[in-house]
Formats: sequence, structure tokens, C-alpha cells
Amino acid sequence: MKIYNKLLSALIIFSAVLNLTVLFTRINSVVRDGQWGETSGMEYAVLNAIYNVRKGLPCYHDLDQNASIPVYNYGFYSFYGLLARLANIGDDQFMTFVRLLTLGFCISGCLVMAIWIRRTIPNWRISGIIGVVLAVSVSINIFFGPFIGWFNLSARPDILVVLAELSGFTVAMIALKQGKLFLFLCSTVIFVLAWSFKQNTIFVFSGVLVLTLILRRWLFFSLGSLTFMSFVILIFILAGPFYIKHVFQIVQFVEYSLTNMIRELQPALLTGFYVFIPAIYIGYLLLVRGRR
Repeated sequence: MKIYNKLLSALIIFSAVLNLTVLFTRINSVVRDGQWGETSGMEYAVLNAIYNVRKGLPCYHDLDQNASIPVYNYGFYSFYGLLARLANIGDDQFMTFVRLLTLGFCISGCLVMAIWIRRTIPNWRISGIIGVVLAVSVSINIFFGPFIGWFNLSARPDILVVLAELSGFTVAMIALKQGKLFLFLCSTVIFVLAWSFKQNTIFVFSGVLVLTLILRRWLFFSLGSLTFMSFVILIFILAGPFYIKHVFQIVQFVEYSLTNMIRELQPALLTGFYVFIPAIYIGYLLLVRGRR
């Protein structure tokens, strides 16, 4: 490798080591503090909904009787509640279990991403153990870096969403490349799972549908859209009578203003320098290489 490639590789590996160091510190904090610890915040209404499912109670309820609103989607609470019930843990260990469960999914996503990088990126020509270390390091920086923050140790669906969307996108690209309709419908079901965890998870699937239109795969587009909407309607039915009321209540709570947008974007922009500066450097190196 040339000198700038060696420097970039060293920075990627060094960043991964730093991120793992921070992760181990956070894991220690979560295990030590238990139910008294706070991670990303906004967990308590979420934990209340998961706890209700674990006890066999409905996730959604009459807001006139209980003002705590589950802000995420039905599938997330059902899935986590089922796993908590199967684990048969005590109430004092419930919060720690849910948080470490998210960490487990994050580790799974990290491994999937590393394999995906090695097998699907055409220009990834670094072979041997160095190539494996770099692929794993890039995945660590994605799943355990500043953009994820405390989300990998919180009762939140974001990690599950990333894992589902990554899997759905990979399956969809294989299906479109090979022209297999059934495989494409399988990817649609994975995208439905992503949406069932968090309501705004529609952008990657929407992009895939636009791609089917560009490729003139009309049957893929039609059946994919129909499958997605059918499962969404099914979830609305299964979630119970209070689900729709909760959804509209959440929409009313959101502040739609320029001030709120700037406030929400500030942390992301500050954290983004961690990625933007190396990205600009990589772009510069690619530009220089292309002119030679």
C-alpha cells in the first residue's frame, strides 16, 4: 500500500480502538448502575411499553388513563417484550437486559456490515488479515462510533432498523440483479419489519421502489408496493384500537419549525466532523488518483 493508504488504514484502526474503549466504559456503566442509569434518554415510556408486553398487557392504551406514549412502532415493543418474557428475568434486571439486548443486535449488525464490505464493495482489494481487520474496523466505527452514541445501549429500535434495512437492501439488490421476484418480495417483508420497529423507516424502501421504476421492473414495483401496504394494514389491525390514536398524538407533539430543525441538526453536524473530514480526505485522494 502507498503511504496515504497506510496512513488512512492506521487512522481507521485507531478510531476503532478508541470507539471500543468508549463502548467498554459505557457497558460497565450500564451494568453497574442498572435501573438507575440513564443512557440516551427518552427511555422510560419505551420501557413501560416493553414491560407491559412482557407481562401480557396491551402495548397501547387509553391516553386518558395513562399519558405515557410509546413513540416507536408496534413491532419493536412486541419483539423486545417477547424476548424479555422468554428470558424470564426479574424486574430489577429488566432494564439492563433490554439495553444489553440492543447491544447484542448492534454486534450482529457490525459483523454483517464487515462481511458485506468484504464481499460487495468492488474496490475493496486489500486481502489477507489486514483486509479483514480494516473491514471490521470500518464496521466498528459505524456501529459503535459517535453517530450511534448511546443508542447501542438503549431501549431504542434504531439498531434493529439499521440491521433490517441493510439486510433488506442487500437482498433487494441481489433480487434485482438476478431478476428473482420472490426474493424481492422477501426483501419487502424485511423492509416491513424495519418499518414495524420505527414509523419513519420508509426511505430506503422508497429508494428501492424508485430503482425498480428506473429499471422498468413494473411487476417488482407493483407487487412490492402491494406487499408492503398489506403488511402495514395488518399491523394496524393487530396493534389494537388505541394504536391509531397514539400515532396521531405523536404527530401533534412534534414541533414543526425551523428553530426545532436547527436544534435537532446541531448534534449531528458536530458529530459529523468525525466522518466529514476523513470523507473529504478520501475524496481528495480518489481525485488525485483519477488524474494520474
